[in-house]
Amino acid sequence: MATTITDVDGLQAMNDGLDGDYILGGDIDAAATSTWNLGSGFIPIGYIAAFTGTFDGKGYTISDLFESRDGANNIGLFAETDGATISNVILADFDITGEDDTGALIGYSTDTTVSNVAVTGGSVTGDGYVGGLIGFDYGSIVSDCYTTCTVEGNSCVGGVFGYSYQTDTDDCYATGAVTGTSSSSANAGGLAGESYNSTFDDSYATGAVTLSDSGHPYDAGGFISEDDSSTFTKCYATGAVSGNYNIGGFGGDLDTSTVSKCYATGNVTGTGTANAAQAGGFVGKLTDATATITDCYARGDVDCSGVDDFDLVGGFVGELASGTITNCYSTGAPAGDDDVGGFCGANSGTIATSYWDTDTSGTETTDGGTGKTTTLMMLEATYSGWDFCAIWNINLCINDGYPYFRWEYDQETRTLPIGPIFDPKGRIPKGARVRAIRADTGAVITASETTLDANGKSTITGLPNDVAVSVQINWGGSASGDNWVWLDSRIIGITEGGTGASDAPNARSSLGLGAEDSPEFTAIELGHASDSTIARSAAGRATIEGVNLVRGPASATDNRLVKTNGTTGDLIQQTGITADDDNNVSGVAKLTTTSDIELGNASDTTLHRVSAGLISVEGSNLIRASDVDDTPVDDQTAVPVSSNWAYDHAAATPSASVHPISANVDFNLYQATDLVVMTVANEAALPTEGIGVGQLCFATSELTLHICTATS
Repeated sequence: MATTITDVDGLQAMNDGLDGDYILGGDIDAAATSTWNLGSGFIPIGYIAAFTGTFDGKGYTISDLFESRDGANNIGLFAETDGATISNVILADFDITGEDDTGALIGYSTDTTVSNVAVTGGSVTGDGYVGGLIGFDYGSIVSDCYTTCTVEGNSCVGGVFGYSYQTDTDDCYATGAVTGTSSSSANAGGLAGESYNSTFDDSYATGAVTLSDSGHPYDAGGFISEDDSSTFTKCYATGAVSGNYNIGGFGGDLDTSTVSKCYATGNVTGTGTANAAQAGGFVGKLTDATATITDCYARGDVDCSGVDDFDLVGGFVGELASGTITNCYSTGAPAGDDDVGGFCGANSGTIATSYWDTDTSGTETTDGGTGKTTTLMMLEATYSGWDFCAIWNINLCINDGYPYFRWEYDQETRTLPIGPIFDPKGRIPKGARVRAIRADTGAVITASETTLDANGKSTITGLPNDVAVSVQINWGGSASGDNWVWLDSRIIGITEGGTGASDAPNARSSLGLGAEDSPEFTAIELGHASDSTIARSAAGRATIEGVNLVRGPASATDNRLVKTNGTTGDLIQQTGITADDDNNVSGVAKLTTTSDIELGNASDTTLHRVSAGLISVEGSNLIRASDVDDTPVDDQTAVPVSSNWAYDHAAATPSASVHPISANVDFNLYQATDLVVMTVANEAALPTEGIGVGQLCFATSELTLHICTATS
């Protein structure tokens, strides 16, 4: 029968029965241990000999346990275990300090089964082989465990393990910061410092990993710093990584490793003073010919600029010294002072069907891999030979539109985040419903149905653990009929943007959808016919189905009109014509029109072409000056005809029976532009003296006409 432990004294007494079976009877406050044993605190269970029994915490919490044993090895709640079983306990706010083989739960474990153990808060500090859960492990099985504590050490430092040797790890994670501080040697990894011939499945690390710049060449990785002969499947790392030698978002230096269906999103920063360093978004260096990385991706930037000792920098891998990389991609921007590649810095191995984003990386050069634009990186057709049925999926609503793993969202009760989603007109479909569909049978998973919130977002839960799923949306909110459509790349919907939700402000745009919920689009498809896609082609340039839209060239004059290329449709040149804000047009050298010209907005002043050289204003003819006969009348002195008025006497020559106009004609024209002199139709229309009043029309009273005749 198991012994029930109810207080910290009972815990300490377990040293008296290291092969016994124990259970917790409740939560235990161990704060009093900070004053025990002259300040060195709790004596680890199994400190003299290994613990070989069983311990079941029954879900209870042990809190504030203290151990300060500088210079002592095998430090933790359990100093050493061999063939033991430990499960179902929470270690909260532990403060553990030791030398080598230091961990919150176990300092040194052999062939131990550990499950459902959590280390929340607190810190673990040591010299070598320092882990948030276990310092050094040999041949154990560890599952369903996690740590959130900070971990600091000089060599082989990790969020869960300091060193794992032939360990089987499943469903474990670490979120605390991991720091390597040695002045002579240090390896640091988000989940494990180093590993050999181990397996890691469905595990991840999110904490930042920092390796001090000691001047000595050691490794750092978001998940694992250094590995030999281990297998990693469905694992990921999201924490930032900084170090001075082989550094990568997932791994620092992988030797004969096998990695598949894994990813890294954290940024990688080189701080080195060690020579010949390598850095990559996924792995710093892949070393052995038997090493393989298959179906993996990296999203973080790699910044080694200004650090002379980083010779090889790549968006995915710094140096592929040997081995094979297949079906992988990267999107981050690599930067360095020597060999920098969009996907790989230097390649002596094999890279097959792998890609990098030439837009987001800022480079079109690499030593291995194929560059594609952001638009092409979001198309399934780009990834020749990739398995989009069982391994990969692609959707504009997930992972910023880049390929992602089906296991990321389609297993167990892991939730599927949706949105924000915008309908085809760019509106948030408030009240629309989404649901999950089984990929194998097409059946609706009823429990998955949920409603989008006011921001166009929702979360689908209750997904099956044995099949992939797809998503449908019902714009109107009704749960019946044919209103359900597939939520796929035709729908305008983007996740929070950037490399994660924390980067959401960087993923906004000026589409008029609001600063908080507007996504950043790499391409916009209008309608569902797939024939009207607006895409970015270069800075300041966009295309519609391959035809460029170009902003006009710079000019010192605002509001210039531009011309287009008749073949390509491009805007090619500015004209000298401007149109101001009041619609006044200037700079027109010649105006050609095939119709009338209307002056003003009143529709009562229209210029109309009557015939060659003759136009009319509202039906009244205007005559060219060259058509006016301005010769003298009856051999009299030439009349000074103004160019602003028309004088036509051809039809007005009087007969001999009528007094001729023989005197000089004197015109005083002050506003000649308003004067029209009418012609006389026949001699009967002429008066005996002077000219008939009806023959002259004046538009203003300022005009005067003085006519002198010989007979009056």
